[in-house]
Amino acid sequence: MKKLTTIIIGIAAFFTACTNDGYETGDGKYSYLTTELVEVFTNSQAILTHAIDDNNKTLQFKTPSSYSWAATADSTYRAILYYQAIGNEDAVDIYSISPVMVLRPRSTSEVSQIYTDPLFLQSAWISKNRKYLNIRIGVKSGTADGQDENLKQSIGILCDEITTTDSGNKCYHFRIYHNQNGVPEYYTNWLYVSVPLSEIGVNDEIELVANTYQGEQTIKR
Repeated sequence: MKKLTTIIIGIAAFFTACTNDGYETGDGKYSYLTTELVEVFTNSQAILTHAIDDNNKTLQFKTPSSYSWAATADSTYRAILYYQAIGNEDAVDIYSISPVMVLRPRSTSEVSQIYTDPLFLQSAWISKNRKYLNIRIGVKSGTADGQDENLKQSIGILCDEITTTDSGNKCYHFRIYHNQNGVPEYYTNWLYVSVPLSEIGVNDEIELVANTYQGEQTIKR
């Protein structure tokens, strides 16, 4: 059997994309930031030039920049973008932009060993342009004395089955794969993941199941 190819290695590298705890409240200099999950695009020099949000709105970057996680020219990446609009201009000022994991569903039959270690499932929603199922999850992490520095958790999306609804549409039964892999569970890190929906019809349904610290949780969309 194949291994789950959607599993990422080094999940901790994405945690910075998932918190705004450092932002000021009230009328501070960060009060007018907008946060969006977006697709971002590199040009022929591997510089990020613009983004398209989940409403299909194009956001031109006032200052195009390069990032180590977006090093391939003429490519598209999934990211979370914090920005501020510039008056009536089309361009936006970037405050922060970080990569978001894209997890492509794999059939349960493709995976040699299925892990469903507990995590937190805060929310799941289909983007307005129906390109992604967006999920916000929390995973516990930490370090211990003598811990292998290469020890990493794994996250993926499995498709248990595809059934037919009473209306004749398909229902995709997804499950969150999570291998804690012995990483200590001292604190919770929150992150977004996106699941592409290019092969799922506009009238089809999704059932997402996760094993959480409060028991099995199901979200239907």
